[in-house]
Amino acid sequence: MTPLSPLNRVAASNALNRILPSLSPAMAELARKLAELLDTDGSAPMDKVLSTLFPLASTKSASTQFSKLCTSLRDTAQKLKLSLDTRISGSKTAGVASRRFTFISAAESTQLEPNLEGDRRMPFHALGQRGRVVQGSHNLILLCFNEYERQALLNAFWAGSQAPPAIGPADSMVDDLGVFQNRYRLLLHFSRQASAEAQRSVTLLRQHHNPRAILAVGIAFGLEGGGRALGDVLVSEYLCPYERARVGAKTTSLRGSRPPASRRLLEALHQVNQRRKAQAAWPTVHFGGLLSGSELIDNRSRRDELVSLAGTDDLVGGEMEGSGL
Repeated sequence: MTPLSPLNRVAASNALNRILPSLSPAMAELARKLAELLDTDGSAPMDKVLSTLFPLASTKSASTQFSKLCTSLRDTAQKLKLSLDTRISGSKTAGVASRRFTFISAAESTQLEPNLEGDRRMPFHALGQRGRVVQGSHNLILLCFNEYERQALLNAFWAGSQAPPAIGPADSMVDDLGVFQNRYRLLLHFSRQASAEAQRSVTLLRQHHNPRAILAVGIAFGLEGGGRALGDVLVSEYLCPYERARVGAKTTSLRGSRPPASRRLLEALHQVNQRRKAQAAWPTVHFGGLLSGSELIDNRSRRDELVSLAGTDDLVGGEMEGSGL
């Protein structure tokens, strides 16, 4: 019997695209949402899968519905003579937050089609817009959420006397700030505030601009102690979303995963900070966890309550949109 191997995100997406037309509309929509949740390695945290696909269901009910989806995907793949199945790894006793979902396939079937995922994810009317990308460059998108943040980024990166050119459709329009270091095209998007709006913005930006990376840049709240002061820069090593919680009779505890930042971007920031922190104009930079949720925190007691719920001592502050990103 041929062993089954995990599929990366591109291979899993390609496989799903071949079976979507044979699924019911409801199952096809769930499959599309599931594909959006996959990391580059093709896996996704189960707690996020269940809460995204079945937001109103209990964990038990969501698990039952998800099992039906997996069965439908496997049965449809078999009818089409494709090798595609699902796997959930991790200990059941440790809870759903510790488990991860992956698509698996026979080893010889993992390269199902050329990598066309980027084009498939774009709406039909948007195909061709990728021609705006400068040859040999990578799109880097800066994401901001209020006028002060946008103006600060324009002051830092745009030297023109006129406003930068705007490109893209209305729902994912960006300011084109030009090519830097002969390689990176820097784009700036002004999103509405809060995590749900950030998630919507990022989904559309990925479809229309195919970015190498997206950086949420803006104003955060800090925590007292640790040498932090107004004007310092906070860099998230991971996010601690606080809107999913278990409220018991006597205690409240946060639920869900704590997404890590990109290791590559973090390492780059560490290296830059190490080399420039002795310069007079360079700010003090703090690396650590960031609380993330849609509340505009302007209350010391509420802030301290969230820090206590997080149950960790390496938080450096908090913000409103990172969990959506």
